[in-house]
Amino acid sequence: MTDAERELIATNRHAHQHFDALLISGSDERTVVVSFAIAAIERAVLAGGKDATANWLRSLAHRVEQGQMNKPDTD
Repeated sequence: MTDAERELIATNRHAHQHFDALLISGSDERTVVVSFAIAAIERAVLAGGKDATANWLRSLAHRVEQGQMNKPDTD
C-alpha cells in the first residue's frame, strides 16, 4: 500500500468520525450527508474543473451501482 492510499484510508476514517460526531450531537443524517456531498462537489469543481468533476461523479455512480461502495472502512 502506498503512502497516498494509507492517507486516503485514514482521512476517510476521520470523515466518518466527523459524521458520527454530528449525528451524536443531534444532526439529521440525511442533512449531514447531503451537506458534505455538496461541499465535496463544490471543492472538486474548484480544484479540478467541472468536466473532471462530472467524470469523477459518474465513476462514483458506477461504483455504487456495482456494489463497490456499500461498506465504509471504519474498523
